[in-house]
Amino acid sequence: MRRWLLATLVTLALLTPIPALAQPGSEAIERAQSWAEAGVGYSGSNYFTNEYGTYRTDCSGYVSMAWGLDSSYTTVTLPSVSYPIAKDALEPGDILNNPLPGTSGHVVLFAGWADAAKTRYFAYEESPSGGAQLNEVPYPYWPGYGTFTPRRYIGTTSKTPVIPPPAAPQPKKPDPVTDGDFVRHDKQVYRIAGGAPVPVSKDRQARKLTDDADGTLIKAGADVYLVQDGVPVPHQGVRGVPIDPAAIANAGGEGPWSHLRS
Repeated sequence: MRRWLLATLVTLALLTPIPALAQPGSEAIERAQSWAEAGVGYSGSNYFTNEYGTYRTDCSGYVSMAWGLDSSYTTVTLPSVSYPIAKDALEPGDILNNPLPGTSGHVVLFAGWADAAKTRYFAYEESPSGGAQLNEVPYPYWPGYGTFTPRRYIGTTSKTPVIPPPAAPQPKKPDPVTDGDFVRHDKQVYRIAGGAPVPVSKDRQARKLTDDADGTLIKAGADVYLVQDGVPVPHQGVRGVPIDPAAIANAGGEGPWSHLRS
């Protein structure tokens, strides 16, 4: 009588449009109710047959029947046909599973929240103490029975709308380098001179350059040049700042040395 009354109350709760509580029951709930009404007892080796098929009469066999699986799974193998979900995403037909093997594990079928605060819920379960039955359980399960994780069958269509994750923040673009800045590439330090990277052995050895870099002495190989109006002009007798000879060879062309004019 008490079991029938509890099942009736849960059915009414599932059909009542209260947003804080469970949504209407699923086919899995109807399947689970069939064993509860038949009073199927608990056994780790026996099987029960009804219109939904033949399944082992333990907790995981009960869930396998409710989910319509092709055989009786265990608490260890049920994760292979389900995926973890958040507590707030729980819907009737989901499970709370302790995946340990044998009698150390246990699984129950979630049937709906028992309170708006979501601290207690209704669950169908097969247990040695009462067989297939509907119980009110504290979330996630009674203390001392291990860790229970909410999961959803991969074949279930959720009623909860999917909210797309927020777009990942775009990385900030680095500030453009200007004359006088130091940059590092492949363990070599460069100072920007006239828009070109000039290799330096140490930061302190690079002289401070003007914005337009005109008047800067640069050295390409054994040749020294004086930058005048952006053009490298051959200069004799003065030691210049060493640069890549490609800066001279490609002056006025395209590429990283195009700041020098030919």
